[in-house]
This record gives sequence, structure tokens and C-alpha cells, in this order.
Amino acid sequence: MNFKKLSIILILSLLITGMLYAQDIHFSQFYRTPLLINPALTGTFTGNHRAYINYRNQWKSVGTPYKTFAFAYDMPFYRKKWKGGHLGAGLFAFNDNAGTNNLSTTQINLSLSGIVLINTQQKISAAIQGGLTQMSINYGKAIWGNQFQNHSYNANNASGELNLNREPVYNGDINAGLSWRYAKNETNISSKDQLSATAGFAIFHINQPKQNLFSGQVDRLYTKYAIHASANIGLKGLNSFFIPSLIFYRQGKTTEFTAGTLIRYRIKEESRYTGFIKESSISLGLHYRHLDAMIPSVIIDVSGFSVGISYDINISPLTKASSGRGGIEISLKFINPSPYKFRNSKSAKPML
Repeated sequence: MNFKKLSIILILSLLITGMLYAQDIHFSQFYRTPLLINPALTGTFTGNHRAYINYRNQWKSVGTPYKTFAFAYDMPFYRKKWKGGHLGAGLFAFNDNAGTNNLSTTQINLSLSGIVLINTQQKISAAIQGGLTQMSINYGKAIWGNQFQNHSYNANNASGELNLNREPVYNGDINAGLSWRYAKNETNISSKDQLSATAGFAIFHINQPKQNLFSGQVDRLYTKYAIHASANIGLKGLNSFFIPSLIFYRQGKTTEFTAGTLIRYRIKEESRYTGFIKESSISLGLHYRHLDAMIPSVIIDVSGFSVGISYDINISPLTKASSGRGGIEISLKFINPSPYKFRNSKSAKPML
């Protein structure tokens, strides 16, 4: 490997590592990571149990890929006992491995929400979320300036770095959020005249946890703020649904804005009487992350099961190295009972 190519890889690695310190993990399919974008979304869905699995593989075209795995589960409770609302509880966990030096972050969060019914079509929720984070890094694969001599890299040269913390770092984390939801015809979210909207605000790292990846140096994680909104609009006569969504993050001096839409087409409608025929649909979408990527996606739903696939097409200055190849993302979702199951609107109560 010549000096020019090695220099490009080194600079890109430093830039990307810098972004990791400044910003949390994110998924392009943010609309399928409710407990990550706002704790107040815990337990606010049509059903009794909900689970997500998310996987992201990024920057394989540049060097060592960045891999992120996430799992979430939440459920409402006291829904039948409390007339004016209920509670929600959830678990969210992820593992993120970044770059050649294996900057690893593992986090487990528990969230508790309170959902209050304003009227038959609106509800608000508030939640708190807390958990434990472990961070570690493998300095053995790092490349340092002192290892370059006469424009040539030699791994046997001493790095000159003495203050590296090679032990894992543990810290606690506290998050909170608020959300609002409006829903028309909530008893059957696949109705052609269905209309729903969700908006919320969340704050993460309220306690600004410490990050000690260098001995004798204490860095605190910036507090992060998130604003999000989405809607589900039934298109009469077209057997389709228009699903726009957006999210905005601010963490320190770093901001991120992603917006776009899905168009869901119902292939088969749920049987109203026997239940033998399950609803199935396909959604095609396109989202844009400001100054970073175009994100086409496809989602397939069959009853309460769903799989989503998206791909980041890089359009930032990094495209010179990535050739536009950002990364693939896969998500799995399960809701029980199926949110598309037909319910008689005269006898069924809205599921908060």
C-alpha cells in the first residue's frame, strides 16, 4: 500500500471516529426504532406485544465496516384496568462496533411510560429511560503519526502514546421524552379512511455520562435532543397509504436531519370473519439524510410480521472514497395481535 492511499484511509478513519465521539448510533429506518428515538413511544401501539431487531452494516467500501445490532421489546399494561390511560414498559439494547480499532459500545436501557387519553382520538405520553453503557477500544490496530518515517508506515515503530486506557469504561445513562398521537379509526389501522399522526420530543444523556478512553482524560457525552413526526394517511380508492416521517437530532455541535416517505400498497386484506386470510402489503420508500445520503427502502408486511431493507447511497464528500456505497440496513418487526386485524368499530374500544 503506497503512502497516498494509506494517508487517505487514515484521514477518513479519523473523520469517522470523530463523528462517532460526537454522535450516537443511528438507523436510517428510524421509523422502525421507536425506543431509540423517543422513550415516550414505549407501549404506544395497537397490540399487546411488540419487538424489533435491527442490523446496520456501514462503510464496508471504505475499510473495516461499522456494524450495529439492536433489539427492542415493549408492551402496555393496565390498559383494561385504567379507563383514562395506561402504562408501558420496554427494553432496548444495542451493540455497535466501529472501525479497525473496534470501538465497541454496548448499552442496555429500560423505559417506563405513562399514556393518558385526551379524547377518543388523541393521547399523550411521557417516559423516562435509564440504563448501563460499556465502551471499549482496541488500540493494538491503531495507526499513529510516529509510525511514519520517510513517508513510509512501519507498524514496528513505537507509537509514543502512553496514556491509553485499555480497560472497558462503564457508565449510567438517563433519557426522557414526550409524545402526542392522533388517530382516526384506531380500531382498524388498515382502513382506507385511516388517518393518524405522531409527534414527539426527547432528550438523551441528561446526566452527560463520562467517557474515559484515555487515561487521565475525562470527556462527557453531549446531551442529545430529538424531534420527530410521522403520519399514516389512507388514500381512498387506491388501496394505498401515504406514510411520511422525519427526525431531527442535535448533539453538541452535530446535527442530523432525515425526512422522506413510504407508500404502502395493500396486496391482500385481512379476512373479517374467519381470520384465515392474513393482511399483506408492500411499502416502497425514499428518505434523505441532509448532506449525507439518499435512502431507498422496501418493507414487506404479513399480518403481525414485517421485514424492512434499506440502503444508504452516500452523497457526502466521502463519496470519493466510498463510491456512493454507504451501507445496508435490515429490520424485523413483530406485533401481537396483528395491528391489521379487523375489529368491529361499534363494539371495539380504541387501543390506546
